Amino acid sequence: MHYYVEYDAKLDHTPLWWEIFPADYVDDGIYLVFAEGCLPDWEAYDKGVCRKHVKLTDIEHCKVSYVYKKKDGKVVDVVEESDVISVDDMLGVLAKYMPGNGD
Repeated sequence: MHYYVEYDAKLDHTPLWWEIFPADYVDDGIYLVFAEGCLPDWEAYDKGVCRKHVKLTDIEHCKVSYVYKKKDGKVVDVVEESDVISVDDMLGVLAKYMPGNGD
């Protein structure tokens, strides 16, 4: 699964849609990671990588992509992308598929 959030960083050369991972989620928000250099007012995270904590109320829209590697016993690469969903719906999907959740 791939998770995306819409966030306008208001900086040139930054995406509008950011891919996030379950590990990027924290109780009061998410961390957006930019791996193509350091951005102003973003936290240095690694060499050439920075991140920014964003409150959930600042997230505009979310999407989830489901990637199937097998279908009907055959190896395929099918991607199904959700429509734009709410932050609450995204949190529900994250909670359901969070590693270590037993599912």
